[in-house]
Amino acid sequence: MGLLSEIKGLEYKQGVLFVTAFFGLVAAGFLIIFQFRPELIEKYDILKIIFLSLALTLPLVVINLLNIALRLPKEADRWLMIGGAMFTNVFVIYAPLLVCYLFSLRFRWFLGMVLFVEFCWLLEGARRRFFKKNK
Repeated sequence: MGLLSEIKGLEYKQGVLFVTAFFGLVAAGFLIIFQFRPELIEKYDILKIIFLSLALTLPLVVINLLNIALRLPKEADRWLMIGGAMFTNVFVIYAPLLVCYLFSLRFRWFLGMVLFVEFCWLLEGARRRFFKKNK
């Protein structure tokens, strides 16, 4: 009953952060592996799959964290920034993954779509931060 009591003892903010971390990091990476290299799921154990999932998704979280930092004020809560970066990772990965699944596209197309979305979103965040109108 130790794990259940620990889960019940979590605050709302922590629970949302953990769920967002799961869907933004582990589940997204697992779906990338499952879509493009499903034989790896049978070949490796769960711990290696989790580490591989994290290796695929964590670089995008760093880019999203930079973009969130450009959008929020400097005194913003750091957990809000980290949670926002992982939540953004959900949209950045799942939409191109769905397109690749529906149209049977290869990993290069997926990577190109993800990089395009990240680049456009980063440019828009920089534009908003540095070129906003002073009122």
